[in-house]
Amino acid sequence: MRQDCRLLEGAAGILMPQFSLREYNLRHQTWILLAVSAALLAGCSKGDEGGNLAVVNGDPITMQDFHAYLKTKERVRVVTSNGVQEANVADTLAFQALEELISRQVMIQLAKDEGLFPNAADVTKELEFRKTLNTNYLTALTARGLTLERIKEAITSDLCLERLLTQGVTVTPEEVEQFVTENPQQFTEPALCDMLWIFVKSEEAKQNVERQLQSGQGFSTVAIQYSEAPQARQAAGRYGTRVVNQMPESVRKIAEGTAEGSSSAWIEGDGGFAKFYVEKKTAARPMQLDATRKEYIRRELAKARGAQASDLGKRLADRLFESEQNIKIAPKDLQDVWQRALDRAKEQRKVDVPSASTSGTNAPN
Repeated sequence: MRQDCRLLEGAAGILMPQFSLREYNLRHQTWILLAVSAALLAGCSKGDEGGNLAVVNGDPITMQDFHAYLKTKERVRVVTSNGVQEANVADTLAFQALEELISRQVMIQLAKDEGLFPNAADVTKELEFRKTLNTNYLTALTARGLTLERIKEAITSDLCLERLLTQGVTVTPEEVEQFVTENPQQFTEPALCDMLWIFVKSEEAKQNVERQLQSGQGFSTVAIQYSEAPQARQAAGRYGTRVVNQMPESVRKIAEGTAEGSSSAWIEGDGGFAKFYVEKKTAARPMQLDATRKEYIRRELAKARGAQASDLGKRLADRLFESEQNIKIAPKDLQDVWQRALDRAKEQRKVDVPSASTSGTNAPN
C-alpha cells in the first residue's frame, strides 16, 4: 500500500487531472487530489441570457452586464486555512471556464467511446451514495443555487473520470483495512472546541467589555453588543472555527488550555484585543467506518492508484489536439486567447516529447 496516498474528505471529494493548456507538460504530468464539490464542474447556468439580474432603486443590472463582468473579474474570494480571503485570478474567469468545460467535454467523449459513460440509473445510484456519506450533500448544493439537473450532470462527469482512471484497477477489502490501519490519522475525527469571542480595537473598549462581563452580563450578550469582529451580531458572538487544529496558534492554545465554561485572558493581535469563552470541547476520536465509508475509501484508493499509473492526461491531450479543427469558440473575445493557449501547448509538447531513441515510457513521473 502506498504510504503517500492521501484520501479526500467528504462525499464530494474527487480526483481531478490537472489537464491545462497553460501548464501542459507531457513528461511531468501530475495528478493531485482536490477537495471540491462535484457541482462546481457543472459550469455556468443554462438560463436565459436576456433579462435583468437585479433592479437597484429602479436601475436595472442586466444579465448581459452580469456575464460581461464575470468574464473579466480580476479578484475572487477563496477559502483558506485563515478563513475567506481575496486572491487575484490567473488568466480570466472566462478563459478558465472555457478551458475546463472543453477539457471536461473531451473527457466525456473519451468515456463514451470506451463504453464507460454512466446511464441515468448509475447517476441516481451515485447521488444516493453521496447522500448516505453526507446527509447534507444535496441540501448544501441546492442552497447555493444548483438545480438537481446540474448536480446530476456534474456527477455524470465525475463518474466518467473515475471509470477512465480505474479501468483495470482492483482494490480489495483487505487492502482497505490495511490502509485504514496504517493511516489512523486520516480516519480520526479532529478535536473540536465551541467558543464565543469578543474582539475590540482599543484599550478603552476592552475595559468597557470587562466591566460589562463583571457586572454579570452573559458573554454572548456582551459580544453581540460590543464586539467589533466581523459578523459578531449575526453569529451571536460565536467563533467561526470549531476544528482546533485549524485555528491560529494563539487561539488553538486557548482552546486547548481553557476549561469548559471558562473564559480566557485577553490576547493582543491583528490590531486589537480578543477574549474567548469555551462552551464545549470534544476530544479527537476514531471515525466510525461503516460499509458505505469503506466503499468510499476503496474507490478513492482505486482512483489514486489509477492516477499514478494511468496515461489519461496524455490521452486527453492527444484527443484535444486531434479535435482542434472541430472546436469552435463562439465568443469572439475568447477565440484568440484560446488559439494562443493551444499553440503554446503544442509548442511545449514538441519540446517535451522524448525522441524514439531515448524514450522509455510516457508515464507521468
